[in-house]
Amino acid sequence: MPRQVHRIQPGALGNQWLRVTKSHPYRRVDATLGHDYNPPPVRTIIESGFMAHHKSAVKRIRQTVKRTALNRSRLSRVKTFVKAAEDALASGDKSRAAAALREAEPEIQRGVSAGVVHRNTAARKISRLSKRLKSL
Repeated sequence: MPRQVHRIQPGALGNQWLRVTKSHPYRRVDATLGHDYNPPPVRTIIESGFMAHHKSAVKRIRQTVKRTALNRSRLSRVKTFVKAAEDALASGDKSRAAAALREAEPEIQRGVSAGVVHRNTAARKISRLSKRLKSL
């Protein structure tokens, strides 16, 4: 069975023909150069060229972009606090680790209430960090 051949958007790599590999549909092999080409991911639905046909759909697209950015920020903040607590635990300083855990625990809970961290995941992280703190 021959593989599909797609023409990419002009400007990305000129007007070269790309062959989509059967095993990985998103990995493209440049037919002229013979090496892999992984195009950069599209950041938003609007930039990808999809156009909504209803006002409500346009609004949902805008909301999705804003919500995605906000949720990424929230999750990144949670991870930063958890990492700080883990680093403090790894250093062996009990008072510093306790302070870091006191700061990380409410931040993890805020992640749960915001919906970016599952409550069981948060409980597991807090439990394991507390257990490590007690063992110091």
